[in-house]
Amino acid sequence: MIDAGHIDITLSPGAVSIVSTRSKAIARLFIGKAPDGVAALVPALFTVCGAAHSRASAVCLAKEGAGRAVAGAASQVVAAEAMREHLMRIAVDWQKAVSAEAPAAGELRRIHRLPRLAAADPAALSGEADALLQQWIGTEEAILAGPGVLVASQTPAARLIRSVMTRGWDGVGAAGSSLPDERTAYRLVAAESCIAVLARDHGDGLLPRLYARLVHAACLARQLRRNGVVPDMPASDTVARESGWSEAHVPTSRGLLTHRARLEKGLVAAYEITAPTDVNFAVDGPAERALLKLSGEMQDDLADAARLMVEAFDPCVAYGLRVQ
Repeated sequence: MIDAGHIDITLSPGAVSIVSTRSKAIARLFIGKAPDGVAALVPALFTVCGAAHSRASAVCLAKEGAGRAVAGAASQVVAAEAMREHLMRIAVDWQKAVSAEAPAAGELRRIHRLPRLAAADPAALSGEADALLQQWIGTEEAILAGPGVLVASQTPAARLIRSVMTRGWDGVGAAGSSLPDERTAYRLVAAESCIAVLARDHGDGLLPRLYARLVHAACLARQLRRNGVVPDMPASDTVARESGWSEAHVPTSRGLLTHRARLEKGLVAAYEITAPTDVNFAVDGPAERALLKLSGEMQDDLADAARLMVEAFDPCVAYGLRVQ
């Protein structure tokens, strides 16, 4: 079994330490293999965002003329997988933050099966995605209208957002990070009007970053409803080729995922994967800058606010947070 790694975060007044044991060596497993061999291996290696990794790899290798692009239903599986990740975070972590009542196992199974539903019964997917969106977050219209409208409902997401606003945490941790320097849901939906308003009022603080998850989920529900056509969002995958390398970019719930490959004589000569966590939790990366700003602004409730900020950046591996 391959160790996915762990992120250890230590926070003290005016200081942040982020130590990651994530390894990029996993991409070396593809060296010397034919593209078909890589395509078969990728789904077995990635349990988190596996569909997104599979698509990124296939599209990247197809640019080299040796693979096969995945289209149509596969893009819906990737979108359904991203929506599942958002909803599971809300149903498990956000629900725990606002209620002593744990979600029922059957409700979690409904969320978990979204990607399988996308592959097996695309016609039923849109209705199920909309129903889950409304159950855990709210209607698409309420979400896109902004937190002032959404908090009138009693969903777990609305209750947590209301708590953040009531405690005056809207702009805490706003570090003024440059969007091109991060790979987050916040960056993916920065052009949405409600996020632009929040960024104007609170910078890239806690509320805009948390709310970006909800907006991205609403956009994904729209994408599933329109069979993958969403003009307002980045393309489901984009491909570029430079200096002998082909690369593909696929949006996930955590931000943009990139696969890069170089082939020689039909075999993979070099391969690189850049996941959102690799960028967001890098030394002096956007998560560190936000937490550093947070640690200088708050004393009371720092641990609670810091945990919400970490979850807004949403690492794809387990993490530990220690506040000194």
